[in-house]
Amino acid sequence: MTGELQRLSSQAEMLPIMRTHGGLLPSPELRQLQTTLRQEVADGVVKKARIHIATDVAMDAMDSVRDVDSYRRSLAGNDQTLNALLAEVEITHAQHVGRIQRGSV
Repeated sequence: MTGELQRLSSQAEMLPIMRTHGGLLPSPELRQLQTTLRQEVADGVVKKARIHIATDVAMDAMDSVRDVDSYRRSLAGNDQTLNALLAEVEITHAQHVGRIQRGSV
């Protein structure tokens, strides 16, 4: 029986997931702590990714609104009537971009 226990013990120590600094199987508390820490790290990675995505979306949205505004100004020139007509299109664009940002579309 002792030989069987030694064989099982040596197999467990060979598995990388079962190794600890002392070569012993981790306690249930240590396994729970490792699981908790891994989950917290994973949650942090997800949060960071969401922040970067939100930043990219916001910057793209601002660039888009700026580009449409500049284009409206260049098209309208000094024509106040055309400027007023194009401003309505620009406002619609800005509202649509806002809905996209909020996830409404």
